[in-house]
Amino acid sequence: MSPELHKTMTKMQDITCQLFEYVCAGCGEHYKAPVLYGGYGVFLLRNYADFSYRYLNVLEDSIFSEVESIIERSEKVSSLSKYERVDLFQKIVGVAYDENECGNSYGIDAEPECPFCKKHAVRKSIATNPPEYVEMQVPMATHHKWDNLSQVDRERLVGEKLRRLLD
Repeated sequence: MSPELHKTMTKMQDITCQLFEYVCAGCGEHYKAPVLYGGYGVFLLRNYADFSYRYLNVLEDSIFSEVESIIERSEKVSSLSKYERVDLFQKIVGVAYDENECGNSYGIDAEPECPFCKKHAVRKSIATNPPEYVEMQVPMATHHKWDNLSQVDRERLVGEKLRRLLD
């Protein structure tokens, strides 16, 4: 599907983001990237391979809790602390959401890509001071691929990601 056609088929969400200043661990350059400002249960998903985003409102999306339930049933996470489980969940939940036009996935709290060296390695991040805000129009996160999977395939997909992260 062409990027232009994909954009016309995806619902958009107007959001306000606060800019954070990042220092790249790879090249040491400083750059700014948006972080979703305010709102309970809403996330700005970042793409792991480029500077694209998706908007996710978990209060309106049952997939989020479904993935959480699959993870919680895994014996591999029973010994993890609550903080470790949340961190793990944020790295895994992206498997349920559709990839971008280039086939790259999204994640919660994925480090932004450095525009200079293209690495996703942040040494430091801090909110801009004084605060800087940007208005953005971001596509809503979709899960068409997930919707077409059987329950067994969904559990397999999450299980594979769990193994990659924990082994």
